[in-house]
Amino acid sequence: GLSRMVRDYFNDRFGLTLASLTPEDAAGILTSKGVREETARSLRDAMGRIENAIYAGKGQVAHGIGQEITGIVREIEREIR
Repeated sequence: GLSRMVRDYFNDRFGLTLASLTPEDAAGILTSKGVREETARSLRDAMGRIENAIYAGKGQVAHGIGQEITGIVREIEREIR
């Protein structure tokens, strides 16, 4: 799912070996890599909405969040270059 894709992106992009990734951990990693607080917060919030949708049994809600995350990842890439 989307959470796994985000975790795999972090592992690949930052050379990590995370088995899981919480929204708060993701934001902390991003800010430690020089990503703006606002961008890190955007990803944290989107990841939180994914978790809430999964636990509420509303997986279809997570679909729209995928496009949002794609945009956030583009912004992350701009900010860490």
